Parts: sequence; C-alpha cells; structure tokens
Amino acid sequence: MADGHRVVETPTGLLVETPRRPPLVVALEPWGFVAGDARFALTAVLALGEHLAAALARAPRTRRPLHGPPRPPPHAWTLAGHALRLRQRRLPVVNPTAAAVLDAVDAVTDDPPALAGDRTLYDDAWLVRDVVRHRAAAIALGYVHRLRPDADAAGRRAALARWRDLFSPTGVAHRSLDRTLMNLAASVPAALVPLLRHVRLSHPVTDPVVLTTLCLAVEAYARLDRLNALHAGHAAIFQRADAGAIVSALAVLSDAIGLPLRADQPEHLRRLVQLVADDPAPYGGALPGLVARAIRHHRGRRVTTAPIPATSLRTARPPIPLPEVPGIRFLDTVAAIRAEAAAMDHCIADYADGAVGGRCYLFSVTHRGTRASIEVSPEGRVVQACGPRNTDTIAAHWGTRHLRRWARALWPPAARLAHEAAARRRAARRAAMAAPPPRLL
Repeated sequence: MADGHRVVETPTGLLVETPRRPPLVVALEPWGFVAGDARFALTAVLALGEHLAAALARAPRTRRPLHGPPRPPPHAWTLAGHALRLRQRRLPVVNPTAAAVLDAVDAVTDDPPALAGDRTLYDDAWLVRDVVRHRAAAIALGYVHRLRPDADAAGRRAALARWRDLFSPTGVAHRSLDRTLMNLAASVPAALVPLLRHVRLSHPVTDPVVLTTLCLAVEAYARLDRLNALHAGHAAIFQRADAGAIVSALAVLSDAIGLPLRADQPEHLRRLVQLVADDPAPYGGALPGLVARAIRHHRGRRVTTAPIPATSLRTARPPIPLPEVPGIRFLDTVAAIRAEAAAMDHCIADYADGAVGGRCYLFSVTHRGTRASIEVSPEGRVVQACGPRNTDTIAAHWGTRHLRRWARALWPPAARLAHEAAARRRAARRAAMAAPPPRLL
C-alpha cells in the first residue's frame, strides 16, 4: 500500500503494518469485525476501512466536500477491499451460515442492509434457509427497507418471517404470487421485484421477460400517479401478454422510432411501458395493439388538446442551480414546452401541467446536429429522453449522460448516501480483486 503501509493476513484477521507506529489489528469474529476497541458489523466493511484509514492518517474519519455526502479518507476503499476479501475468505469457516446469507444478498443488491449481518436474524432458521435457497427471499431481505419503509429493525425482522407477504398488495401472499416468487429467474432485475406489491397477479408469471415488463409497468404507472388505470385494465393486458406478444409490441415500437429494441434489455422494455403509461385510456385488445394506439396518441397530440396552464405561466424551477452545459436548455414556460412539442412532433406538451406543478423538469437538448427532449423527475432520475417523433438520437444519449450527473444533487439525502456507499463498496470489491493477495504469516 502507498506511504509504506502494508496489509498482512493472519490466521485470525488482518494486520495493517506502518513504519512509524504499532500495527493495527483487525479480527474477524462470527458476527463482526473488531479493530482495537471498535466493533463493526459484518456488512460495515466501508466503515471499517474509513476507521483504519483515519487511524493511519491521524485525521478525522471523514472529509466533507462542498457538495454531497462526506468522502472517506485516503486508502479507505483499499482497506475496505481487504476487509471484504477477508470476510469472503474466512467467514465460511468462522460462520458458514452468515457467509451463505451474505453471498445470497450480495447477489441481488449493492447495498446489503445491516440486518443481513445481525445475529438476531439467524434465530429464524426457516428464514435463513429460504434466503440461501430462494432468490426472492434474498431480495426480500436485501430490499426490506423499501418493502417496510416505516418499520424499525425489529419490525422488519418480524415481517421477514413471512417474507412472501411483503410482495402482496393485500399483505397476504396467494398461490399465484407464491409460484411466481418460487420460480423467479435470475434475469429479472432484483430492484424491480418489490414492485409486485402494487399489483395482484391473476396467475403465476414465471417468464422473465413478462415479469420484468409487468414490474416496469408498475414503476411507470406509479410515477405518473396512474396506478388506478393500471389496475382498471392495463395490468390484465400486461399479464396476458406472453414473451411473443412483448417481442411483437417491441417490433411495433421499433418500426415507429427507428431504433432496434430487444426483449432482453430492461431499458428497452422500460421505453415500451412508458409509452403505454402516457395513454391510460381503457383498451380491450392485446399488448401490440395497445402500443400501436399509444404511438398514434403521441403523434396526434404533439400540441395537446388536454387542459394545460396558460402559455404565459412559468414552470417550476429545480431547487438546485440549472446545468451550465451548452446545448442543454431548461424549458421554463408553458409556451416553451408547446413550442418544443411542435418542433419535435411528440406529446411533451402533455407534461406541461406537471412541469408547472414541479412534478417534472423538462429540458431541450441540442448536440452534434441532433435534438432531444428530456424529462427529469424531482427525485433526480432521467425518466425519458426522446428525439423528434420519439426517435433515438445522439442528443438523447449525450443529454441523458449530463443530466444524470446534474440530477444527483436532487436525490434525497438517504438515496445519495446509499448510492455513495454502493459506489464505494463496488470500488472496494475492484480493489480487492486488483490488489495482490496479502502476505501470509
């Protein structure tokens, strides 16, 4: 390690050697790490790395930048990587049950909860067995903070005893949901599975493409506050659709926007369901027909006839400074939004009411001779990026990249900290893989 520090693996843990002071000793115990008088949970490898780095530097444990969450001191990521590798190598011997649970949770989330390493969780042998055997149970543990946001640690532990119920809109699992969860494919993004709690399944959904599309539909309709429209009929259309119908629907959209779309790409499926969510009117046919109708809806309403605010009204400004990137322009009035709709030949004008109310922020992007319109949510997510007539353009990709970086400042504090922690954990894993193995005593 830089500055003369060296990490040595011992039979019981790590020894961080430094030329000017006694070595730091880290021991791995069945339920955590011990570094001197400090104890750290099994999931707190980054906190351990920051503690060790601060001790080596004789500096405060964190440095606070001008914007965003505190940054770790130098070498924290590398030291956390060594701690993570120690846990991966030694925990299967020290505590094989906890090692198996952490491996299962690490496979479904970059931000494993502290509860995954809490010894009280392991009092429920049936829950531990399910987490190790079933991907859906590992997702329930990894995302329990989203499934039970208002509960404390004890409440979440109690809820996990009946983890299938966490995915039910009624709070009680049923046969179709049970079969769906027990046959959950690895290709279904884990972060989408908790969305099942917003829809009642009429039959088991085991095809990964169909289940991913259904979860993405729940996400899109919830963002637009249109879950009633989903429940009233569109959910049945998505559940009736098989993988072939989804491929056909993607082909309809692909022909309309001139962009090849694939069913194994969640972002392509997200684009499909977003298009349909913008047209919530009842429909009695199949998914390809619903997509075709949504395309006609978009093309026919480039200057909307729906009630919208007067063109002289200004849209709500973001609570952070606007991006100062040439080629990215914030649409600050309803008139500017309607002009964008007319120029781009799509239905961005339908979002004018939301822009005035602060429910979305709309931008016009110009780059390398191409144009795009981009919507950013108040939570800091780029929701849509479309060129003329909803086509794909260079400006859409370029603008999305810049606006994603800008929008991070909109994230709620908890989301920023979780993202930063997840990024640090990924860096720690990369450091652990890239660093040479520690010398054995």
